Amino acid sequence: EVTGESVKKYLIRLKMEKAKEMISESDKSFSDISEELGFDSASHFTSVFKKEIGVTPSEYRKGK
Repeated sequence: EVTGESVKKYLIRLKMEKAKEMISESDKSFSDISEELGFDSASHFTSVFKKEIGVTPSEYRKGK
């Protein structure tokens, strides 16, 4: 309620912020990142990342 977001949306936003940090600051695989963030699969992580951030994790990493 405080953020004006649902709990699910809030948690996704937090995970995406952490994902961006991990992608930028490490060479970890997207599979490892998705696992650390609690996604069921790397493909699910990739689709959520693209939906929320606008680019795939690999495109994001290339842009950094």
